[in-house]
Amino acid sequence: MSSIYCSHGHENASDNRFCRLCGEPLSQPISQPMPGTPHPLFLSQQGRPLDYEPHVGADPNIGKIVGQRYQIQQQLGHGGFGRTYLAFDINRFNEPCVLKEFAPQVSDPDTLKKAEQLFEREAGVLYQLHHPQIPCFRELLRVEVRRDVLSQSAQTRLFLVQDYVKGQNYHDLL
Repeated sequence: MSSIYCSHGHENASDNRFCRLCGEPLSQPISQPMPGTPHPLFLSQQGRPLDYEPHVGADPNIGKIVGQRYQIQQQLGHGGFGRTYLAFDINRFNEPCVLKEFAPQVSDPDTLKKAEQLFEREAGVLYQLHHPQIPCFRELLRVEVRRDVLSQSAQTRLFLVQDYVKGQNYHDLL
């Protein structure tokens, strides 16, 4: 099946009416990129190569490397307990993967602890599951992040890493 691209460079099935990533109408499909231009996976949401500075108001995590391995490319979604990113695994020839960051919007310590336990439980269950309909679990990653070079305290960020499966999301199917 052939592909079409939105104005941001996202690849879509030729029969899609809307971009699967940004929701842009595809009534005027953009064909394959011109020879010599980067593949759409290597473009920002604005269609520029990823080495450009992100635009004002962009997610500050875009372009950052997590755990000295995963370079965040774009946010795929977010919810009450975190954000999900498309990333490239720089130790596996920039293979696409998904980073699910645990970043709950709660302040109660007991609720936070329970939410973290559930996140870790999800990782444990995914680790045990092997099915063609479920993206493969790669790792549960804890990363210590300092606010600045002089800071003595560090914040722990927790990520669940899975294979990236290209295709439509549930929202697009509806």
